[in-house]
Amino acid sequence: MALLPRQGVKQCKIITKNLTSPKITLLLCYNSGKDKHNGNNKMHIVKEQAHTRTAEYVSESQAAVMLQLATGTLRNLRTVKSNGQPIPHVKVGGKIFYKRDDVIAYKDKPKTRLEHEYPRIPVLFNENPLPVLDPITKLTTAEAALAFGISKASLQIWRSKRLFLGVLPFHGAGMSIHYLAGDLAAFVHKGRSYWKARSIALGIHFQPHPRSGRAA
Repeated sequence: MALLPRQGVKQCKIITKNLTSPKITLLLCYNSGKDKHNGNNKMHIVKEQAHTRTAEYVSESQAAVMLQLATGTLRNLRTVKSNGQPIPHVKVGGKIFYKRDDVIAYKDKPKTRLEHEYPRIPVLFNENPLPVLDPITKLTTAEAALAFGISKASLQIWRSKRLFLGVLPFHGAGMSIHYLAGDLAAFVHKGRSYWKARSIALGIHFQPHPRSGRAA
């Protein structure tokens, strides 16, 4: 690793790494100056370029631009836990590089959304006690929402979009639509167990959807 002189205060380092793939040369340029907060000398990265013999590799920031993603999002995609199929990458001199073809392939790959059996709503992530009701008690949408901490809007949306009907059925039609207390209680109990199991299986600490409020 050699330090190259530059005009002014800018200093650059060249890091060369021979891999099984084409050689990667990393050029890091810094500005040295005083930290305005404590007056100490501080090195600030001002430029980063990645060069290869065949332009086969791109830097993390270049890959983020190609994918139209924030750099932080791209970092999250490197973990199996968050993505399932991370983009292959190599680490050189503490920096991450991607094959250009891998980035293009990821960009062109159809994206599939992970569907869950239960919604991410607060009541499925807490241990609040549920009301004690006869399982065959009929509850209107408003009554079900109030008793079990599920928003009325969520119940209506799930019905209209035919979501979660396998775990939370409703009965009737129009003004006579109702839920059974037993179905609601089973939905909450099984939903809590479902999210605990998913968190353990995937190694992800699932939480209620940030926009859910009382619903998802």
